[in-house]
Amino acid sequence: MMFGSTGCDQSLYDVIKEYDDTHPIETTQEAVNAVQGHNDELSDDDDDESTFTFSKAMADVSYDHSDRPNHFVAIHVSDPQIVAQVAAVQAHIRGKDARLAACFMPTSVLHVTIAMLTLGNQEEMSDCVRALHDARFRLALHERPPLELEIDGIGNFNQRVIYARPRRNESFLLFIQQLQDLLLNAGVHVHRSFDYVPHVTILKMSRPMCKTLRSYYVDQATYVDRQADYFGKQLCDRAYLCEISEMRNAEGFYRSLTDVSLLPDTHEMHKDSFEEEL
Repeated sequence: MMFGSTGCDQSLYDVIKEYDDTHPIETTQEAVNAVQGHNDELSDDDDDESTFTFSKAMADVSYDHSDRPNHFVAIHVSDPQIVAQVAAVQAHIRGKDARLAACFMPTSVLHVTIAMLTLGNQEEMSDCVRALHDARFRLALHERPPLELEIDGIGNFNQRVIYARPRRNESFLLFIQQLQDLLLNAGVHVHRSFDYVPHVTILKMSRPMCKTLRSYYVDQATYVDRQADYFGKQLCDRAYLCEISEMRNAEGFYRSLTDVSLLPDTHEMHKDSFEEEL
């Protein structure tokens, strides 16, 4: 998942690029993968042929990816108005630079991530499934007003990820904190961030695209005219426990181990396919 950050205007990528412009050094692809990282739920594992130049300090570090997230909990953004508006913004960006179309998030997988997880085996997956279903009652979701996100405007993470921006919603942020606490208490490996920024990814720069454009960044001119666009409201009706993979379900959304209702006064009779296979 991609999180926002605070601090100076110069990003890590700016510092690295500035160094590399004057100190070109060839590095290993392993170091490249570690720096580029797992920036969103869609990884760039199929981009291994790309090679970049980074500083020697970064190249000499060895990394352990065994702790890398492999599942996430998300709200599926499926409101027709929002989906149509995202498609319109993508069409606008394509009109400015057709090459960026390869980096678009398919509208069938639009989502807001609420937790990133590492589930190492079948037992851990089962524990997480049970904890999510328990959450409905432990957090008294069936007694709370429905959660709704209003998507208004466009933001970016270091000009590498362009996203539709939900308005700040204290009830939603409290729900995320409580859900993550519950999962942690159930023994689920949750990757927490204190600078969490809810977002709906529209475009994510891939390593091959960085190579094609000879830049790490999306040109702001490709979307600046749409920054104030209003997208609409998304009812947070269900939470999905999704795999981080290229697999999709029949509707084109991520393949999930389970999903649970977040709406009040509903009876959860859902039995997930994962539990049926155990």
